[in-house]
Amino acid sequence: MSEDKNKNLNNIRGDQVTVDESTGSITSDYLSSAKIVLKKLNNVSKCMCLAKWYYSSINLTTGKTQSCYHPPAHDILANELVTNSSALHNTKYKKNQRAKMLKGERPAECQYCWNIEDAGDGEQLSDRAYRSADFFSEDLLQEAIDFGAEGNPSPRFLEIVFSNHCNLKCSYCSPHQSTAWYEDVSKNGPYRLHDHAHNDLRGLAWLGLLPSPEKTKKYVEAFWAWWPELYKELKHLKISGGEPLLDENTYKVFDYVLQNPKKDLQLMLMSNCNPPQALWDKFLKQIKEMAKQNSFDHFMLFYSLDAWGNKAAYVRNGLKFSESLHNVKEFLESTEKTSVTVTSTFNIFSVFSFKEFLEGILELRQKYSTDRQKIWIDFPTLGAPDWLSIKILPKEYAAVIKEGIEFVESNLETQDTRFKGFKDFELEKIKTIYSQMISNEESDKTKKLRKDFTKFFNEQDKRSGNNLLNVFPNMKEFISQIEAQEKL
Repeated sequence: MSEDKNKNLNNIRGDQVTVDESTGSITSDYLSSAKIVLKKLNNVSKCMCLAKWYYSSINLTTGKTQSCYHPPAHDILANELVTNSSALHNTKYKKNQRAKMLKGERPAECQYCWNIEDAGDGEQLSDRAYRSADFFSEDLLQEAIDFGAEGNPSPRFLEIVFSNHCNLKCSYCSPHQSTAWYEDVSKNGPYRLHDHAHNDLRGLAWLGLLPSPEKTKKYVEAFWAWWPELYKELKHLKISGGEPLLDENTYKVFDYVLQNPKKDLQLMLMSNCNPPQALWDKFLKQIKEMAKQNSFDHFMLFYSLDAWGNKAAYVRNGLKFSESLHNVKEFLESTEKTSVTVTSTFNIFSVFSFKEFLEGILELRQKYSTDRQKIWIDFPTLGAPDWLSIKILPKEYAAVIKEGIEFVESNLETQDTRFKGFKDFELEKIKTIYSQMISNEESDKTKKLRKDFTKFFNEQDKRSGNNLLNVFPNMKEFISQIEAQEKL
């Protein structure tokens, strides 16, 4: 590889690296920049996070928002929208959390990041660094300080949910997020766990989570009223669901972007990549047309996948894995100015299929990533339901993640394998998962959560015709441990 070509490949925007000339090893600028950003945030406050000002996740079916996907969503009050359409993002509640950050107080809702920052040797980067680094600039940090807690900044990163219409019934999902779940629970009732009913429609209704046509219509109308103003400053737009390819508003956004090109826009869509074929074809056609017209800077398809093969289909009930993977490969082969991020919501099943997952990602990279990185991965850790999270595993199962770390280390991207191997920041995120798992402690609560795990999946197997141990034979010892505990 020539020196000039090396230089070009090392300075691709969004994937810049520094090469150690003596070894050929690569250090990602993304990782180093996140560390620099964290220091700048800490100069303002040890709790400062730009996501509270410029990152917004809004669910229009429930009328709730959050400053990223870790804190619990909170209500968007209709009376706030009367005089301030940006209150879809700039809620009074969120402003109170900003005030805490500026004063150096840790908002309780951000405990996910505080746990990571306090774990291990204290050197782990939390999403406070990564999310802020996604759109960081010195000017933006100063703007946030100037806005203070009470201002109304326009988000640079927006994740929007228009509908809960979905064709899958993922194990960790819920009737208010998936119509497939709603239909199941409406017909068969909630899941009876050891001391409560899970996904009970009455409880969800009491919490105000169940969407209604009238409620959704009100918030969707508020969004489209805000949209022209929002679009001016927006840098990253991510459409989620449900399954967004089943909702007409997704295509309305695409039409708007096509008619109003924004060459600095990073457009994204979170999908199971397994919709009806006609909708998948429509999606591909619109992406190709937008790319042809230079309507965006880049399009990122987020492929939701927590395991590999039939194990992925078990976790995401209703998924046809081969079809979804075929669609992803078609997307990679037939579109321009695009890439794929495989998003693994890391849960207990992710642990028991980790090596297969990593091998699958590596195979995709080696085939499709040639002159740039076309396949990315991310590992947000599942928080709820907690009986499906990695914290219910005995700490010795962290050895599985250790094996994954060794596999990644042996396949790290180098100057000679540019785009073909794993990134250093991906390795760091996996190490963070390992740190969380080795800190798992046995408790009465853990034992109860394990009972809930077996009760839930016994019931799911009855309803779906699956069998947990047929799909995950490597979980037999763990299930036996739970059964032995129950006999004590």
